[in-house]
Amino acid sequence: MTASSISSEDARDALAPFGALQAQPASDWTGDRPLHPSLLRFYEEVGPYGKHRPHGPEGLEIPTLGNPFWLPPLSGLWAFQAGYRWDGRSGARIPDWQEEWLVVGDQGGDPFILDEASGQILHDRQGRGSWAPLRLFDDLFAMGFALGTIGRLHEEAGEDVYNEDFEVRPEWASELRARLGRRFAAAEADAIATRLEW
Repeated sequence: MTASSISSEDARDALAPFGALQAQPASDWTGDRPLHPSLLRFYEEVGPYGKHRPHGPEGLEIPTLGNPFWLPPLSGLWAFQAGYRWDGRSGARIPDWQEEWLVVGDQGGDPFILDEASGQILHDRQGRGSWAPLRLFDDLFAMGFALGTIGRLHEEAGEDVYNEDFEVRPEWASELRARLGRRFAAAEADAIATRLEW
């Protein structure tokens, strides 16, 4: 099975333990450009929503090594571009951020980026002075499935995920690759796990 065959149901099942999922209409989008079709489908069919707070939904927090993954609700997605697309204090556009890039999640500030030209999900690390993201997933559903799978395994492993040197135990690293390998080719499963430091 290839990543392109990962369905919205696969992504929903993987993400379900980490908060409410519900369809979110295009009217929740606050951006200054049309909502990309893949995002419209992702938020209609998977819909990371989380707990509802007085200011609205808070999105999903998914445990992993170090900082958790976070997927914003659609209503907060455009505001989430601050610090990537534009400077969060001045509002000035950040020159090296590509027009077709939209941050759809992060891990401690390291963004998962929808490339609107291809529909693929890119990943980069902050603090290097410039952005040079690498392709990590074929699409949003593949990202949802992978992050949810990692979160489930992390919860299952608990503190046992680390050895005495605070490194991931080989048996848990292998188990993650095996679980990702149910939907990704082996080389791609390994690349995802390695990139996300498993």
